Amino acid sequence: MPILRPTAPFELRTTYSCHWRQTLSSIRLRMLCCPVARNNVSPLNLALEDHLKNPVSHHPSGLPRAGAFHRRYMNSTSAMASTEATLRTFFQFPKYAVVGASTNTAKYGYKIFRWYITHGLPVTPINPGAQAINVEGTDYPTVGALSDLQGTEETGVSFITPPHITLKTLEEAKRLGIQAIFLQPGTFDDDVLAYARANFRTVLAGGGGAGSEGWCVLVDGERGLAAAGKL
Repeated sequence: MPILRPTAPFELRTTYSCHWRQTLSSIRLRMLCCPVARNNVSPLNLALEDHLKNPVSHHPSGLPRAGAFHRRYMNSTSAMASTEATLRTFFQFPKYAVVGASTNTAKYGYKIFRWYITHGLPVTPINPGAQAINVEGTDYPTVGALSDLQGTEETGVSFITPPHITLKTLEEAKRLGIQAIFLQPGTFDDDVLAYARANFRTVLAGGGGAGSEGWCVLVDGERGLAAAGKL
C-alpha cells in the first residue's frame, strides 16, 4: 500500500485509510484557520505539527476548535506584539488626535472621539469633510490632516479609517515624527500592520486587549488611563 511522507521537519508513515483521510481533512481545516508565520516552515508542516500535538476536538456546535498554534499566534507577547505596557505608554502622551472622527453619532469615528472628550483628554478630531463635531452640546473644530496639528511628536493618534486610508495617513504620520498610534479593529490589514510595526515606537493593534476583536479604545482605554495615572 502507498506510503505518505510529509516533508521535514516531521516524518510520519501511515497507510491510506479512512482514519488518515479524516486526519487530512482536519489538517486542511486547520490550515484555513491558522495564520502562518513568514518563515521557512511550510504551512502543511505547521498544520501537521499542530494536529499531531493537539488532535482536533470539536465544539458542541460541530465546528473544530482552534489548535494550539492559532492560540499561540493570537496571544503572542513577543516584542512585536502590543501589550499592557504598550497601552500604558500610549496613554502617557499629553494629547491625542482621532483620524476618521465622524459627525455621525452611530459611527465608531464619533464614539471614539466622544470617549476622549468624556474622559477629559485633549483631543483633536481629524475630518476634512466637516468643520466641527458636536459632543454633548459643544462643537469641537476639526482639522483636515495630521499636518495641521501642533506638537505632533507629543500626540498619540487613534485611527478609525479603512486600511488603504490608514496606510496613507501612517506615511504622513511618519514624516511628522508621530510616535504612538492606536489602530482600531478593521482599520488595518497585514500590510498596514507591518508598516506600523516597522515605523512607530508605540503601536496598539491586532490581537490582545480585553475584547474579542483585539485592542479597542472603548474596551481598553480606561485600563490604559489607570495604568498611566490619569484615572
